[in-house]
Amino acid sequence: MPALWCSPVLETALVALVLLVAGTACESGPKSPASSPPSATVAGTDGNRGSAQEALDAASAPTQPARTEVEEPDTSSAANKNQGQETLQVPLELALETLYPGDAEAQKGALADCPKSTDRETIRCMVERLFEGDEKAAAYAVELYDRDEIVSGVEAAYSTEVGWRGVIEFVPHLPVGKERQNLQWVAQGFADIDAVMTPMAEAGALPYRTRGLTLKFFRSVDRTTPSAYAIDWSVAYNVDGSLFKSEEAVRETLFHELFHLNDQDHGNWSHQALTGAVAEPRPMR
Repeated sequence: MPALWCSPVLETALVALVLLVAGTACESGPKSPASSPPSATVAGTDGNRGSAQEALDAASAPTQPARTEVEEPDTSSAANKNQGQETLQVPLELALETLYPGDAEAQKGALADCPKSTDRETIRCMVERLFEGDEKAAAYAVELYDRDEIVSGVEAAYSTEVGWRGVIEFVPHLPVGKERQNLQWVAQGFADIDAVMTPMAEAGALPYRTRGLTLKFFRSVDRTTPSAYAIDWSVAYNVDGSLFKSEEAVRETLFHELFHLNDQDHGNWSHQALTGAVAEPRPMR
């Protein structure tokens, strides 16, 4: 909807209407995948979570031999380091898994290279480290984290059957080099969304989450679809996505995926609210 983005009044009114309806009609309920491939379970997910925890355990393990007498708490441990910190919407374990999915050794290396005093500083350091081969891309990724707590990483490798499209293979792919423009457009897209949503949030509007997300870049082998999908406060972005021909198209897609995430968080409100309210399409004759 390019025309709406050209008019701040129209776009604010549209979003306000969506939020008002969603906030008054939705009910809490069980969560389910939103705007994702039909098989929402990523191969190796359980193992991936384990690798991140393994890396954190290794980083926080005591370095001194155990003693029989009572000791003071180890203030260098990850648990103690977090005392008194702000609560992050993307915790350290999830950030590790987003940056280095399923790779415990890489996660341990990132933690070793980023011995910061808070989790936020550690995650920021690891984001910059992931993009260290491309200074401009690193700047966009850090901008996204500093402004919106969006952790830019990669999708895990997996294959799944996607309806009539058949089996699609997804591979992790950082938006660097010739694909850097994708990250630039994403950073600008979230900045534009912030310009609309932040004043509404500050005015006490109904809650609508647009920050504190993970952003997982990928490429679909020999395909340009899907361009993006979203589930569990994570947006997956195809660096070769057929939709992504302009900054405006990226922004509109991000806004679309953010709706799916908020809809999922409210028990798939739209399905409940719109069932029966919209006429079913007539069969073709």
